[in-house]
Amino acid sequence: MIGRNFRLLLRLLGLAGGGAAVDNPAAVWMAVGISIVVLGAGLYVILSKQYSDDVQRWAFGAIGVIVGYWLA
Repeated sequence: MIGRNFRLLLRLLGLAGGGAAVDNPAAVWMAVGISIVVLGAGLYVILSKQYSDDVQRWAFGAIGVIVGYWLA
């Protein structure tokens, strides 16, 4: 049951293109988890406006890398 729902979720997210990560559910969940952590940290830095320009550049770069990873 869980495997079928997981495959349906991957298909809906567009991740079921036959990549190696689709065969390993743990790899997909790790990618999602790391993405959420990095996006959360980056958005916090950007939206809090209490950090220097150098730190904000890092945050924008990190968010760009995550978005690029999921669009590729």
